[in-house]
Amino acid sequence: MHLLVDAGVNRYPTTPTPAMIQAAEEAVEMIAAPAAAYVIDRVSDVLAWNPTAAALFLGHFQPGETRPNNIRWVFCHPAARRLLTDWTEVADDTVAHLRATIGHRPDDPQLLDFVSRLRTDSEEFAKRWDRRDVRPRHSGAKEFAHPVAGRLRLAYRVLDISGTCHHRLVVYRATPGSSDHAALLRLTETAPTIV
Repeated sequence: MHLLVDAGVNRYPTTPTPAMIQAAEEAVEMIAAPAAAYVIDRVSDVLAWNPTAAALFLGHFQPGETRPNNIRWVFCHPAARRLLTDWTEVADDTVAHLRATIGHRPDDPQLLDFVSRLRTDSEEFAKRWDRRDVRPRHSGAKEFAHPVAGRLRLAYRVLDISGTCHHRLVVYRATPGSSDHAALLRLTETAPTIV
């Protein structure tokens, strides 16, 4: 098995199958409230999310023909700059994490096409890409300036989902009893139901 990994061969499909999407939805449903949770693939397309994540990210997670993409959202949508209080740090980490992901599949045509299109669409992305920072992120904290929940700081964790092509479960939580927890709970109570 290690020879396949060493040779750059991936035994999992790069395009999410219906079974993978179902598994992503089931993983998100297991997260206890109040928590915002979603599953992303290797290019940060959002495959599934819970209602709290939809409410936290202000309409970014919408079902439709095209899956929402977290990296494109950070760099191409003004709402991201308003919501993420330290947008610069988030943008730096986002690009450095994408570079780390590409290290797993440097010849992946979908990844290379995604980077090429985003370099064209966002000067901010292109500038960061050219710096060549590599930094995988598996945990941390982000501060939000949310129009409903107010200012809140949430810890997050990124967990790899085995049996997939680099799918990851991302969960945002707050310390129970804190004002951030109370704000997240309010957001959870007003969150839309995602079908």
